[in-house]
Amino acid sequence: MILIRVLFQTVFLAIGQIWSNKIRSMLTTLGIIIGVAAVIGYAILTPIVLVFGFKLWINSPLASRMVLGGDVEGNSDGPPDTPGTSGHARSRWHEELRQLIGVQGVTITALRPVGVVKINGRRVDAMAESGIVEANTPVVVTDVYDNQIKVKPCSPQASL
Repeated sequence: MILIRVLFQTVFLAIGQIWSNKIRSMLTTLGIIIGVAAVIGYAILTPIVLVFGFKLWINSPLASRMVLGGDVEGNSDGPPDTPGTSGHARSRWHEELRQLIGVQGVTITALRPVGVVKINGRRVDAMAESGIVEANTPVVVTDVYDNQIKVKPCSPQASL
């Protein structure tokens, strides 16, 4: 009973203080609202700004030089898979790789399952069809997938 009486007295005292100091109470409430809105805004806007900022940065000339040492002018002999490369260049590269199906080459690095293969004097990224293929192994191109060729080992007699 005493506990309830003390609770009521405390609540009425707090309401009386709020009522007598209206401006201070409103400013305090406004500060709390602004603070909570700022925290929520930072939590939501920060990831969005970072994502869009990174997307803008990655297409800049500076980023093209920094990311994997890309060539800014686009004179690279490798696959056109950098951001900002035209779809026409990508499809042309894919067609060049498609023409390699059935052609034989030799592995430069071990394919575990991805590595580098030399075909017609040109280094090309390749993926082993199954298992690990050691370096200096004759291989034949079987398929093209995502600007990368799939190869499988072939017998040395087939490469002669």
